[in-house]
Amino acid sequence: MTLHTSIGRINITDQVISKIAGTAAKATDGIVSMTAGLVDGAVKHLSGKRMMKGIQVKISDAMVSVELRIIVQHGLKIHEVCHGLQRNVREAIEQLSGLTVAEVHVRVEGLSLS
Repeated sequence: MTLHTSIGRINITDQVISKIAGTAAKATDGIVSMTAGLVDGAVKHLSGKRMMKGIQVKISDAMVSVELRIIVQHGLKIHEVCHGLQRNVREAIEQLSGLTVAEVHVRVEGLSLS
């Protein structure tokens, strides 16, 4: 994404937005991990630096759409955890990048029993 200012351009890559979203997800209560999706019938868990693997970012016309694939802690209200995640991701991206978040889609791919 390229933003034009009075003194030049600012380029923000999808990877930067993905890192912001991953950091916000990691800080959200009830999120155990991100997933890269189903691999050979098992969920592949990711964390730390590789957390962006469970995140897809699309930027167009200074509007950001994010999709996150997550594992939620068992025993918590999934809809509340996901709503908190959506709010945290939107706030973090908008505050740190200056871009507007149009959508934050969450796909719950599993529950952690530990």
